[in-house]
Amino acid sequence: MAMDEELQTGTFGGHILPGTLFFIIGVWWTFHVIRDLLISPKTHTRDNKDHRRQTSRNVRINVLFEKPLVTEGIFILVGCVSGICVEASSTEGHLVIDGVFVHINDMHHITMYMFFAIVGLVDVLSQSCVELKPGRDKVFMSIAFAIEGLLFYLHGHNRPPLDLLFHNLLVFVCVGCAVFSFVEIWFPKEKFLPLFRVGFLLLQGTWFYQISFTMFNPFGKPWDMESHENLAFVPMIFAWHVLGVLAFLNVFYFALLHRYRSGYSALSTANCNDVDNYFELKIDAEEANLLNDNESREDE
Repeated sequence: MAMDEELQTGTFGGHILPGTLFFIIGVWWTFHVIRDLLISPKTHTRDNKDHRRQTSRNVRINVLFEKPLVTEGIFILVGCVSGICVEASSTEGHLVIDGVFVHINDMHHITMYMFFAIVGLVDVLSQSCVELKPGRDKVFMSIAFAIEGLLFYLHGHNRPPLDLLFHNLLVFVCVGCAVFSFVEIWFPKEKFLPLFRVGFLLLQGTWFYQISFTMFNPFGKPWDMESHENLAFVPMIFAWHVLGVLAFLNVFYFALLHRYRSGYSALSTANCNDVDNYFELKIDAEEANLLNDNESREDE
């Protein structure tokens, strides 16, 4: 039985867009988190409270590691602004009709994008003109995920059972993202903690895709929202998503490890004894290139 138009919680595009954004950011985080796991703690100074006292060499390394935040922040900002425009266009400029608020679900999505846009803005500003203490960006991130969970908890109010189950499971994932983002503030040196945040974000992206193709499938008939069989089947699908995310993280880890070990083997003649030394040599080469560029500009 198809959902009545008044009971629909959105559109295919309204769910596929945030799913795509979350998944892309999740892959981006996966790369950087796993790379940090393979790098010596000596070169990982982002959350070091004494980073101001490091030598100029470590400061330059820190800058190299922080640069991705600008790209990440710009991507989040552009994605959120695009999402706000898409959701706002569906309201057709009408928010209240005969004293009753309408397009509430679209407004939920817009509010979600607003909070994540703040996260992107903080990332950009913290790397350009505003100095934040280590971990403070995680505060805004945790708040954004918490607000998202709150919105989607109320998103399924007075909805069909299957719709409600989909959004309740989404709330569970949002809570996981919020909790682990917040915990990272207090344990900045624990390198495995970010993997939990990354895993929950990837799961959130894939689950948005599941909602899109289950409830608003443009290529076929949507599922029966009242079927008890479908209700029993959805938790198993969710478990499959969890399994897929775990497999993805492990494959990504071993692929990156193989690549770095291959690089280490290629540098064995340079007395590179381990993966950490490989990264140090690599960073030395990057610093040498920067110095050469500066000398060339001075000559000009």
